[in-house]
Amino acid sequence: MPKVSKDKGSAWNAREAITFLRSARAHRLYAAGVLVLVIHTLWATARTEAAAMLPELLEDPLIG
Repeated sequence: MPKVSKDKGSAWNAREAITFLRSARAHRLYAAGVLVLVIHTLWATARTEAAAMLPELLEDPLIG
């Protein structure tokens, strides 16, 4: 990523901008993969807990 001193800023050249966009794309892809894994884990956990509760719910006279 381009370095900028605090007292002076300058525009990026094309090479610096392309390098930044490529790294940002890779980070977004990685973040999307992590998000998919987290959502899948949460969904699987909730589904397992719901399946474990099902026999108890079916015995409830108000529900079953």
